[in-house]
Amino acid sequence: MNFTGKDSCELHKCEKCEKSYRLNACNGCFNCNYGIRLENCANCWLSIDLTGCKDCILCSNMNHKQYCINNEQLSEDEYKEKIKEYNFGSHEKTKDYLEQFAKLRENSPVKFANNKNCENCDGDFHIDCKNVHHAFDQRRAENVKYSPIAVACINSQDIQGGDMEWCYLVITGGYANNNLACHIVEHSNSMKYCNNCFYCNDCFGCVGLKNKKYCVLNKQCSSKGEYEQRVSEIIEKMIIDKEWGEFFPVEFNVLGFNESFGYTNYKLTKEEAIKKGFRWQDNDFGLVFSGKFYEPADDIRDYANDASKQKELLSGVLKCETTGKAFTIQPQELLFYVKQGLPIPTKHFKVRIDEMFTWRNHRKLWHRRCMNQGCSNEFETTYAPERPEKVFCEKCYQGIIK
Repeated sequence: MNFTGKDSCELHKCEKCEKSYRLNACNGCFNCNYGIRLENCANCWLSIDLTGCKDCILCSNMNHKQYCINNEQLSEDEYKEKIKEYNFGSHEKTKDYLEQFAKLRENSPVKFANNKNCENCDGDFHIDCKNVHHAFDQRRAENVKYSPIAVACINSQDIQGGDMEWCYLVITGGYANNNLACHIVEHSNSMKYCNNCFYCNDCFGCVGLKNKKYCVLNKQCSSKGEYEQRVSEIIEKMIIDKEWGEFFPVEFNVLGFNESFGYTNYKLTKEEAIKKGFRWQDNDFGLVFSGKFYEPADDIRDYANDASKQKELLSGVLKCETTGKAFTIQPQELLFYVKQGLPIPTKHFKVRIDEMFTWRNHRKLWHRRCMNQGCSNEFETTYAPERPEKVFCEKCYQGIIK
């Protein structure tokens, strides 16, 4: 559950096991759980906004600290003795710890944005960017607007992907230049209204092509001149119909909005989604079970060295305590929980994903003023005015870091 502003495309090596990993998988942290914005940390639990810290529990706003609980500095012996009181493998005790963590989050001052080495940027979680506006999670971007996540993009707007330049309305694109209104188009240039095309150039309205050039509606043109003539005629008609410069219509999407990743980030009701033209899926295609549900043990240690209990868990069906939906535990999951000392989940995985994303702010900006007394700095931030946290500007936030 860690969120950090590091580049997820580069491989890094763990200091302890020397295995390579990407930062979107472990955020440069080792064995950290239930944390938010932990960077280069190890063995930190239920903490927020830590950098370079080790062996910390329920801590916030600290740099390069070790052996701390509730932001109190302890000796190594004191910490090791105190940590014996914690049992993160117990479901019931973890509930209590998470309640403490929720209070910590509410009472900990936060920085208005998590941007590093950026110039003239608004939004959140940018690194090495310049002139980026109304965007989020950008890496090495310049002159980019309205992008939810992208890497190494320049002079582009309404995009999602990586290594793009002069692109507009491009979703899941990469290694591209001068593309318009495309979806999953990679290693291709000068593409317009294309879908699932790779290693192509100068194509219009094409789907599923590879290594093609001068194609219109998946038909090969005999020359560049014929291609340009046909495209010009189509564009003229699209301008008359007010379609030119718009992305594919929402009715092209075969999924219901509540089945998409968009629903995780933007909680529209069924009525709101349908009003915007999206589909909605009312059918539940999940696991249907009418037998006796399995009740997992409270403590993960009960499964650690008991093969019979492991078999019973893996062959059983669990009931989500929130939605009542049935779900199962896979062998790889159980191995992870045992290794990490985490309790068996009691909620359906979709519920857990939704809850995880509530730990991260919505991709929306509000204009606010620094809440530190005496400071009048103003900024754009993802923290809504009604939220309980005290939101500080960069200077004031750095002043409270321990």
